[in-house]
Amino acid sequence: MKKYLFTTRGVKWSLLTSISNAVLGVAVAGFILAKLDPITQGYYYTFSSLMIVTILFEMGITTCIVQFLSHEFARLKFARNGFVVGPIGHKKRFLHIAKMSMKWFGGAGCVFFFSTIIGGLVFFNGNVDLSVSEWRTPWILLCFGTALSFPVNSLIAVTNGANLIDWTSKIRFFQNFVRAVTLILFLYLDFGLISLGLATLTGHIVALILAMGQLKLAVQIFRFRETDCVSWFKEIFPMQWRLAVSWLSGYLIYSTFIPILFKFIGPVEAGRFGLTWSIIQTVSSLGQAFVLPLAPEFGRLLSLAQFSLLRSVWRSAAIQGALIIVLAGFGLCGTLYAVRIWDSSLADRFLPVHYVFALSAAMFLNQITFSITVLVRAERREPFMWQSVAAGVFVIGGNIVFCVFSISQLIPVYFLLVQSGLLVVCYPVLKSSPIFTEQK
Repeated sequence: MKKYLFTTRGVKWSLLTSISNAVLGVAVAGFILAKLDPITQGYYYTFSSLMIVTILFEMGITTCIVQFLSHEFARLKFARNGFVVGPIGHKKRFLHIAKMSMKWFGGAGCVFFFSTIIGGLVFFNGNVDLSVSEWRTPWILLCFGTALSFPVNSLIAVTNGANLIDWTSKIRFFQNFVRAVTLILFLYLDFGLISLGLATLTGHIVALILAMGQLKLAVQIFRFRETDCVSWFKEIFPMQWRLAVSWLSGYLIYSTFIPILFKFIGPVEAGRFGLTWSIIQTVSSLGQAFVLPLAPEFGRLLSLAQFSLLRSVWRSAAIQGALIIVLAGFGLCGTLYAVRIWDSSLADRFLPVHYVFALSAAMFLNQITFSITVLVRAERREPFMWQSVAAGVFVIGGNIVFCVFSISQLIPVYFLLVQSGLLVVCYPVLKSSPIFTEQK
């Protein structure tokens, strides 16, 4: 088990990325508190939250093709010259799926860039807390920098499906590290709100440069002449559209708090929630780093019918990830309690500790649900669509109601209740999965 969780398959790099993000995230939060006023802080975190809309344009393609490619690559390998070799049928399917997915990413990136610029200009235009000249250029730069994530994610998804998890995890580490360090530098130099766009652009440029390490694979994919060996609409799209709906629901569940608070309450309250929520999500990523990098391995073991090993690997990763969430959650609550005692004015830039505890508890439950979904999706299906839709409707509906009636302080507790219900309805799907019913 140690082989999977600590020495190979990219888990150590993912853990290093999460730990680095946690440490640098604290530093970023410190510079935001020191260099940005509460109003600009609200714009900063609303910008960040709206950029997560990239998942809507990808429409589940990342998770989907990793599962399909990993099933094909279980019988392929890389030759010394860097090209994929193996049985011709599996090789054709692998290259065909990879090429179609790269085309999807390219088109989605272009649509994202123009759509978010226009949408952001409309969304922020009615707010008078900052002048248009103060937020328009930072917003457009951030949209451009984020659009570069599409070609990066394209190659990373393909190489993840080819089981190059160590390589892709290294790229993610350096990308996030460079982005965080440059963000701190720009904040320190008083670049203000535009620091986010500059750091995002720098991080993705670095990732694109590093991705050239798999240039031969990219060349082989683009030279491949597409055949009829894979039908996107018959094989992939049935899972993809369900994933797209689930991801849309996930956006509604986890990323609409801040824009709704910004629109109905104002940037100051959005900034308080945003700063707190960003730290909690960083904590959550520590737990997810134990499970997510193993997704291609889950697909490989399933394709080889090694059910017993698959269950064992998954259980170990899921338990360790959940324990990390518990420890980090208590540590965060304790730290914020100490901050409130030391400097109450500084603590007012965060949510109160009891709300932080509720959000941390919700993310612990989310970690369990997340581990279940990663495993079951190795079967190349998406059984959690309607559960996610229901949760998304409940969360966004509740958030709007609470903000309209000026009781936004109920949002953390309500979110905890929704996460509890989501876990209850997802757990039976796991127990009925062939992964747990097969005895091999």
